[in-house]
Amino acid sequence: MSTSTTNSNQQLLQQLKEIEKTMDPEVKKGLEKRKVDFMNKAQFMLQEELPRMILKVSEMLGKEPWNASSCSDLKSDIDIETMTSSSMDHLNQIDEHLPTAKKRKLSSNDGGAVTNHKMKLSALKHPRISCNVKLTQLMSDVKPLLTEVLEHTNVLKMWIVLSIPRIEDGNNFGVGIQEDTLAEIRAVESESANYLEAISRYHITRAKLITKLCKYPYVDDYKHCVWELDDKQFLNLRLTLLEIRNNCTSLFDLITKNIEKITKPRHSHHESLY
Repeated sequence: MSTSTTNSNQQLLQQLKEIEKTMDPEVKKGLEKRKVDFMNKAQFMLQEELPRMILKVSEMLGKEPWNASSCSDLKSDIDIETMTSSSMDHLNQIDEHLPTAKKRKLSSNDGGAVTNHKMKLSALKHPRISCNVKLTQLMSDVKPLLTEVLEHTNVLKMWIVLSIPRIEDGNNFGVGIQEDTLAEIRAVESESANYLEAISRYHITRAKLITKLCKYPYVDDYKHCVWELDDKQFLNLRLTLLEIRNNCTSLFDLITKNIEKITKPRHSHHESLY
């Protein structure tokens, strides 16, 4: 390393020390308190919340409606032809009982009344098609778990980042373990976010298929495609639960096995990991 580079590093270090000296004591105290809060949250999470989540999800997977055999019970009744026919019959009954004078009024200059009448007719011609209620309930059970995993990974990530010591030459074995653990936490965080996004994509995909089915109710393939999509979504939700359990278990195992190196990555002498 050249003399100029060494002098530059020394000047930078001196400037950082000066910044620390001139920092507002209240700000410095607040930052230290925030750091301690992350440490306490991470400790509580490892002792209480993460093990409890692992047990909760494991228990869910062993019960109805989350076991693999429950897939056949999720089929929703989609009969577009019957629904449309029933709505049209009701529409014809309304038209039969509507007075002639009223019909003329609706076709006159009263634009607001005509618009309102057209909206009612449109609602009858295109009946409301509900979503798969059972699947919607299952998704409502999974989404809070994914949100909780994202919160846990955020706290664990910040805890380890704040535990990384100043960069030095040598004795970085513990720092390497911290970085590997951080990479694992970030992977779990990214995977959980993707699972959360996939839930919203399911509704969009199903809505497009239902729209096609309404347009072509005589094509049975569209109906079967909706059912297949529902089955696939159930399997995806079950896989999500399995991944939540497995990811939380692997993180808990990785951190607890290497807790000493994560909290104290550097010592005055080298020690064995185990």
